[in-house]
Amino acid sequence: DCLRTSLALAVHEGDRLVSRTARIASSAVVERTAIWDDVIVFAHAKLRDCIVADGVTIPADAEYERCAIVPAGARAAADDERIEGDLLIRAI
Repeated sequence: DCLRTSLALAVHEGDRLVSRTARIASSAVVERTAIWDDVIVFAHAKLRDCIVADGVTIPADAEYERCAIVPAGARAAADDERIEGDLLIRAI
């Protein structure tokens, strides 16, 4: 629901909603995705149908589809989540 609402608000940007403080490599693919503040998306990363929370760094060549991505911090992953590096990922 959050992704659908974000994309509805992003009509003027196409198929994504990107914060002005986000940095996205020109070779990255970002489709139908909401990117919040202070996010960095490195080269050749692919994000489709995702929500990327404040302060997340997406590594080069990473691929994520239909998930919410937040900084993991000291949290442990719940049964429906996974940790990849310093990211906590949950399918949506």
